[in-house]
Amino acid sequence: MSPLPAIIAADSGAITTTKYHSLSEESLEKGETDAFIGGDPELTQRLAPQKRPWPWMLATFFLSVLSIALLVKPLGDTKCPPRNYATGFDTDLESVLPAVGLQKLRFTGGLTLAENKTLFREVVPGQVQYAGAPNAEIDKAWTDLLRGLEVVLEGDEARTVAGKTMEEPEGGKWRLSLDVYHSLHCVNEVRKALDMSYYHPPSHPAPYFYRIHVDHCIDYLRQAVQCHSDLTPLTYFRDDDTGATVPIFGAEHTCRDFGRIDEWALERSGLI
Repeated sequence: MSPLPAIIAADSGAITTTKYHSLSEESLEKGETDAFIGGDPELTQRLAPQKRPWPWMLATFFLSVLSIALLVKPLGDTKCPPRNYATGFDTDLESVLPAVGLQKLRFTGGLTLAENKTLFREVVPGQVQYAGAPNAEIDKAWTDLLRGLEVVLEGDEARTVAGKTMEEPEGGKWRLSLDVYHSLHCVNEVRKALDMSYYHPPSHPAPYFYRIHVDHCIDYLRQAVQCHSDLTPLTYFRDDDTGATVPIFGAEHTCRDFGRIDEWALERSGLI
């Protein structure tokens, strides 16, 4: 280290020059300054090594690391995948989620105008029908569709519902329904209510609570439709002859694969 420069001091008008010995870096690190600078307190304070605030530095360091960790963790956290129709929601029955899949479907049975400008429902030839004038074929279609209405779970599959639903007499098995089947049941009840004379003739009158049941189903379906809130756009066309505004049905929708869910339910309903 080079010698310190001379210090010029004014003393009663006289100018004196005082030279000091050079300080080594080792001396500065040890705080050995007084012996070299004549005990000048101001210069001693300036040359002496300053104490570093280690506790504050360590606290700042750890807070910085923690902040970075909190910011980075959500990006790499694979334990909580986004909740959606494909991965399942926390309100879904957990044991059915492996059977969940998505598919794109075009709804059928849309309304359109015939050449004579009368309204009719489009029917795909050979496709199973669930609506129309009551007959044995439509009734069978609904019976088949609702076969998975009730399922029985046991073991690990029943882990999230055990004690929350009806237990079977043999114990350790729990009966429940997936809500999609209850909604389908309600659709069927409303359908049959349109043809009371067919389904409830005088010889087989409807029970006293039938209207209450149908009202319940209508309101339940209303909530189900609002709950799922399909956002597929429904477009329109205007008929030049009549000026009528008619929806264009047949748009592609993203849906859960009901076939896979139905297979899962049927395997646990005791029917297959």
